Amino acid sequence: MTSAQDSTQTQPPLSPVVSVPRPAPARPRRLESFSRRVSEALSPLAVPDAYMRGVFRSSGLESHQIELPSASLHAWVGRNCERPPLLLLHGFGSDAQWQWFPQVRALSRHFRLFVPDLVYFGRSVCRYEDYHLDRQIDAMLELMDHFGVRRFDLAGISFGGLVAADLASRRGDRVRRSVLIDTPAHVMLRHEYDAMLARMQVDDIADLLCPAAPEGIRRLMGVAWHSPPPAPGFALRDAYRRMFTTQVEEKRRVMEALVSRIEADELRTRHISAPTLIVWGQHDRIFPVGIAKRLRRTLGDHARLHVIGDTAHAPNQERPAEFNRTVLRFLTY
Repeated sequence: MTSAQDSTQTQPPLSPVVSVPRPAPARPRRLESFSRRVSEALSPLAVPDAYMRGVFRSSGLESHQIELPSASLHAWVGRNCERPPLLLLHGFGSDAQWQWFPQVRALSRHFRLFVPDLVYFGRSVCRYEDYHLDRQIDAMLELMDHFGVRRFDLAGISFGGLVAADLASRRGDRVRRSVLIDTPAHVMLRHEYDAMLARMQVDDIADLLCPAAPEGIRRLMGVAWHSPPPAPGFALRDAYRRMFTTQVEEKRRVMEALVSRIEADELRTRHISAPTLIVWGQHDRIFPVGIAKRLRRTLGDHARLHVIGDTAHAPNQERPAEFNRTVLRFLTY
């Protein structure tokens, strides 16, 4: 594997922990906390959630809540500092754990994984109001700096792919190789966005990605998957409560900022110098394969395209074995 020779990782010294005495909580608060924990444990998604946490932990990753200059960021981070670093960035309708659990076992055998919740998603919170993609990039670089990682491989899907593409084009000195998955990067055109809205039958893409009710998740899954898994109503209600009721306005503002920059002059000069693999679902209705082909032509000879059959916008979840083989082949040879 060549990537181990291109990364530099040093763990910074641990900061002293300052304990501040607090008064004992009132009994009603203890009862409320206990009730909330019981409710979480009995929720329909408690079992798959526990299974995913187990997959991450058994793959050598630990959960961290990290206080960075721009954000309080939650991330799963691999313990093995001898392996080359790989940063994984999730899509808009998910968080790190639910997006990447089909990949962590396979990838963690070769890489030290960094799998964060992007800002405004999961347990990550921005310290100030700023919804542009630059803030996501700043937080990701702060995360890698926190762990002493200078150069790393990078993979992002959909919205995470937009972050990855901008990071790789702005800071090519930090990125060894990049993997862009079902993301238009900087090449999407306004008429393609309008056509997408027409296909999805929405006036605003945030109406699809930020559903206002549990049934909206079924619609979102029908778009993201070529063959959606069964989703009973009780599971949809729990998924909605867990994933789509926090930082809702912030997510919508993030999407507004993304739409406003389509065909912006600043994007015309974007270039990714790192070798890049583009992975796409054959039946992606959000970003059709034609966008993937144009992205490959735009990036040039150092980019390659791999289309995964019988998948849509989430090929890493519908065909994880082929996806994992494809990504590992690119990153390790």
